[in-house]
Amino acid sequence: MPQTLLRFVHLSDTHYTDPAYEPDTALHHPRQTTHRLVEEIKQLPFQPDLILHTGDVLNRPQPHLYEPIKALFAEIDTPTTYVVGNHDDSDALQRVLLERETVQTPLWREEIFGDVRFLFLDANHPDVDPPAGRFDTEQLEWLKHQVSTDDPRPIVVALHHPVLKTHTSAWYDDFMNTKNGEEVHRILAPASDRVRGVFSGHIHHNLTFMQDGILYSSVRSSWTQFDIVPHQGLETRHDPNADPGYNIVTITDVGTYVQQYTYRVDSQNS
Repeated sequence: MPQTLLRFVHLSDTHYTDPAYEPDTALHHPRQTTHRLVEEIKQLPFQPDLILHTGDVLNRPQPHLYEPIKALFAEIDTPTTYVVGNHDDSDALQRVLLERETVQTPLWREEIFGDVRFLFLDANHPDVDPPAGRFDTEQLEWLKHQVSTDDPRPIVVALHHPVLKTHTSAWYDDFMNTKNGEEVHRILAPASDRVRGVFSGHIHHNLTFMQDGILYSSVRSSWTQFDIVPHQGLETRHDPNADPGYNIVTITDVGTYVQQYTYRVDSQNS
């Protein structure tokens, strides 16, 4: 029987913002959906080992809002870690949410949770027009070193931007993706027996697939969702009627299990 090593909640793209913001592509305000998300996690019938937030914590760079976000997620009483999204203020996120005294841009790092190594990447790049991303050479060299060690522990890779193309949607492949994500995949492929998954956000959509034995998994936004359809052009297709969601990921000694959940947001939630 598989042995559970770690069970975490994967969420993304809360896009938390000030009360005056008036969304035109969503049924609810991102403050409502974020508060409802926290309540949803608090009501789970088990205690997660970790909350993984894969970026776009805020909707706009408003650094003063990281403090209330920090207090809100502290209600879950579970360690929460964050990835820098393209809508985030990297310095403020690192200082407030990650409590780093020294900031690093782009931010790549390793953290250990239980018996699992988490490798965090950052594809926000000044030479690429957002919302696309790119990895710099130094970061890729760091990743190669990390996966080339003889450390037998399972590896989870977390980042905001998706890594690989699907060859179905130009919006996903050319507009939202990383320009050199294939290099990341080539680095990870030799360690596919230890890589338990690459988890991302950014596309406001659940998309899970395998390539060369490596699991790639994105998660719905906790706010509003996008459509991805074959042969889609570069336009962003909003789906305001789709429910927000999160995933529960279980890492075992033999594999990875991803469960997808949605929840409803009442108009009275705040």
